[in-house]
Amino acid sequence: MRPLRVLLLWLLPILFLPPSGHGWECSVSIDGPHWVKMGGVVTLKASGLPEGGQYHWSATPNLVPHGDSATLTGFEPTFSESIRVTVRYDTPRGKSCRAIKWLYVYMPCEVVLSGPAEGEPGEDILLAAAGVPEGGVFEWRVSQGSGAIAGHEGGAVFRGNQPGEVVLEATYTPPDGGRSCKGHHVLEISQKCSVSIYGVAGVPLGETVPLLAAGTPENGTYQWVPLEGLNPKDSFSHAQTASGDYTPHTAGHHTVQIHYTTPAGQSCQGSHELTAYKLESLSPRFACFDSGTTLSLSDFHLLTFPEGYENTVSF
Repeated sequence: MRPLRVLLLWLLPILFLPPSGHGWECSVSIDGPHWVKMGGVVTLKASGLPEGGQYHWSATPNLVPHGDSATLTGFEPTFSESIRVTVRYDTPRGKSCRAIKWLYVYMPCEVVLSGPAEGEPGEDILLAAAGVPEGGVFEWRVSQGSGAIAGHEGGAVFRGNQPGEVVLEATYTPPDGGRSCKGHHVLEISQKCSVSIYGVAGVPLGETVPLLAAGTPENGTYQWVPLEGLNPKDSFSHAQTASGDYTPHTAGHHTVQIHYTTPAGQSCQGSHELTAYKLESLSPRFACFDSGTTLSLSDFHLLTFPEGYENTVSF
């Protein structure tokens, strides 16, 4: 037992001696994020022991050294999804050691929405959407205003139900399951200005024709364009319709016009075409004689100006 005890006492100092080499004479580590956005900039910090040495960063693309720190701008790696950064640390006594850090690169999430800026209630409005990186999933919703939206491949269809400003929102989740991002599109839903005049298309010369105008959106103001023989009613009013009488004084084609201004200040014009006919001639088809029969319209040749009103001439 004594020789064994002597052997153990002899080995004990050797077991607890500090290891030789770089392990205790030089150490270095790299601190910083484990990921970088493509195009984004991150800062890496190296810590070497014993202090006072020199740092030598690897020639990684887009890596800019600043002594014990370096900035890296994310780029798309060629052979993997990560960027490799290495630093070599030289101690004041000339010992060297290295540290390696891998940074995962991810594509920035972006959403681009496009479509018209205006629409009408009840109109189907098409929106286009593009997400980066491609291949992700969109979720649509109406974040302001009212209406219904339904997503489809490459975009969505929105239908507003009342006038006002509408904000549509699309949330995009990239295919790698990374951070989602949002895009917005603003729409102004308003009923476009329109006005129509209703009345007959053909009248005998000198006959009075009733006219009725209706504009949308309702409750705007009407103004008839002056025309000889036109007797406006409800001009400049806020009624839902405007009426008037027109008595043509000359044969031919006539155009009656009206201006309409919506409550929001939009303006539009409507018109109505009508023709005033006069009888140019009335001649019998056969020589007149007392035949004892009652003559009818078919027994005469009729000619109106302008032509085309013969079928409505009464006899």
